[in-house]
Amino acid sequence: MIEMSLGINEFIEMLRVDFKRYCEQIGIPESQKLMLATGRDEFRDIMLQRYGEYNLNLTLKPKRIYYQHLGECYPELRIILVNAHVKRILDKVSGIMRDITYADHLDTLIHELVHYRFNLRNCITKKFNKLIIRILEGEKFEMMELEIPAQRVRTK
Repeated sequence: MIEMSLGINEFIEMLRVDFKRYCEQIGIPESQKLMLATGRDEFRDIMLQRYGEYNLNLTLKPKRIYYQHLGECYPELRIILVNAHVKRILDKVSGIMRDITYADHLDTLIHELVHYRFNLRNCITKKFNKLIIRILEGEKFEMMELEIPAQRVRTK
């Protein structure tokens, strides 16, 4: 397997190249480009850079994303997290822990981009899955301005 011979930096670089390619393919305009965070430290750094503080309350997402999910979409912040540092996951079919492959991360990247580009929150729909298949088959989508929700801040 190619993944075994790659270091984390090469792995992340491949993910960034694919991120750029898929953003162009699915028609995310340059004016609405989002950032890819490849781990929780990078996510924290982006938050510090943009807001001067690391505040997960800005995202309305729980901390568990770092430990249980490979990816998460933050449309309000224009950030997609694909955690390239996760090494093992629970296989949904067999129920057994297994090593993660680059294909798992690529699937996660495309999944999160579909959330962002098509403003679909529910991923358990035929429409969502058909969009992923169309993207994987190479269909190019026209550029269009996206309706991105306003940033929300959770109050106590």
